[in-house]
Amino acid sequence: MTALHPIPNGEIWTVEEIQKRKDIIEAKGLTWSVVESIPIHEEIKTQTGNYQQYIAHYQQSIRNLAACGIDTVCYNFMPVLDWTRTDLEYELPDGSKALRFDQIVPIAEKVGLNLAVHPDDPPRPILGLPCIVSIIEDMQ
Repeated sequence: MTALHPIPNGEIWTVEEIQKRKDIIEAKGLTWSVVESIPIHEEIKTQTGNYQQYIAHYQQSIRNLAACGIDTVCYNFMPVLDWTRTDLEYELPDGSKALRFDQIVPIAEKVGLNLAVHPDDPPRPILGLPCIVSIIEDMQ
């Protein structure tokens, strides 16, 4: 599991950059099939500025990863530090708020890429921020 940390948040992970990292990993006899996280641009998190452009970049990065044989992208929900949802105010029928990936999931499904939640790490509040996925009951 690794990521392309040098690429700025919101920029497209190109096939060339993905393949370059994959070649380094495979040269050591390993396989790269899981991405730790594609960093989310702040404008997606706040739905301001050019957030639709950054969502399109995220979608293209997913397509490019799948084209290079990467089949899983982990994501986490840690606010401020790294979290994502495409609708910050999505409300369930019972009035509770939920994560919504309506602009990401269809692309991942189309290219056969799995999305996997990354639990809060560490499983306790950091900087006064809430934990969302810390124990198995949080996944229910």
